[in-house]
Formats: sequence, C-alpha cells, structure tokens
Amino acid sequence: MPSILEDVFLPLVMVVMALGIPLVAILVKHQQKMAMIYREDSMRNAQEQPQVASLRQEVDNLKANMNEHTILLDTIASQQAQILDSLRQKESIEQRLNAQ
Repeated sequence: MPSILEDVFLPLVMVVMALGIPLVAILVKHQQKMAMIYREDSMRNAQEQPQVASLRQEVDNLKANMNEHTILLDTIASQQAQILDSLRQKESIEQRLNAQ
C-alpha cells in the first residue's frame, strides 16, 4: 500500500531539488561576480584617489588664481575710473581758468 510519503512528498522533494540545485548555483555564481566587481571597484578607487585629490588641489588653485585676477582687474578698473575722473576735473579746471 503506497503511503502519502511516497505519493506526494518524495516527488515534491525531487522536483524541489531538481530546480533548487541550479538555482542555488546561479545565486552563488552571481554573488561571486558581485564580490569580484566590488573588489575591483575598491582597488580602482584606491588607485584613483591620489589622482582625484591632485585634480581637486589643481581646481582649488585655479579658483584661487581666478579670484585674485578678478580682484586685480576690479582694482585696475576702479583706478582707471579715478584717473579718468581726475583728468576730467583737470580739464574742467583748465577750461574755467582759460575762460577767465
């Protein structure tokens, strides 16, 4: 007399094992690939970190130079405006003196 174990449970276990083993193998392979990708990314980031720091330093230096030049140009422009104003005042004084 067949039992429930033989009729239902054993075929079910066989099907689960037949489908489960490849599924577990796929998941393990995927996990290994992800670990390898993570490791390669970590190594690449470690190698690129000094380059990134160097580039950041260069950008900071360029920003500082740009700010200095902007301030210098602004100073020059204001000095030119003052010189032009003084020249105009001298011309007006000369005109007033000549008019007398």
